[in-house]
Amino acid sequence: MMVHHHEYVDGSGDPHHLKASQISDLVRIITISDIFGALVERRAYKNAMSCDAAYKILLNMGPKLHADLRREFHFVAGLHVS
Repeated sequence: MMVHHHEYVDGSGDPHHLKASQISDLVRIITISDIFGALVERRAYKNAMSCDAAYKILLNMGPKLHADLRREFHFVAGLHVS
């Protein structure tokens, strides 16, 4: 199941190109969290990004992420972007 955290709702992810209902809600939530974490954490190859800037990137991912869960993540993370 956790191997699927690189799958996107539109079917463009890896490794199995699962789509929509083929991806559990838990994995959808983990995908959003994983992307957000990668953006806001400092890495050897990049500086940390602000939470608001990272959320804007999630928004720009459009149909790759589940819209309702992404919206709820916004509130849970306490972000100020609309």
